[in-house]
Amino acid sequence: MGDSGSLFLGFSLAMLPLLGQKETGAEIGIISATTTLSIPILDTLMAMYRRRRAGKSFFSADKNHFHHVLLDRLKATPKVISIIYGMNILLGLVALSTLFLGSLLGFILKLTALVTMTLVFVALNVHKMKEGK
Repeated sequence: MGDSGSLFLGFSLAMLPLLGQKETGAEIGIISATTTLSIPILDTLMAMYRRRRAGKSFFSADKNHFHHVLLDRLKATPKVISIIYGMNILLGLVALSTLFLGSLLGFILKLTALVTMTLVFVALNVHKMKEGK
């Protein structure tokens, strides 16, 4: 899959939760999509931050993406894949929580998951940046 295919796939995944939303529930769909896609979104944002801070082009390659950091720590690709898949499954279930727990509790759970994921990404990147110095 090339750049166009991956961009189309990402766009499609981001739009799916919004397709069935009524006028009053659009914010729930956006939060659900953000929760489901939080790993690639946060990985991209952290890569942009790292490159900006280092004075590099946003399009330059590095070995500091989420999967690279996990691979450096765990030294086993199957473990890294299992962790990332497990996190994605958990985030997908959290995104569906509104269907089972109601709007308010689902919103709180999604917000908690997003904050937790953000803290994990920031902590891993800060630790990786300290190791690099």
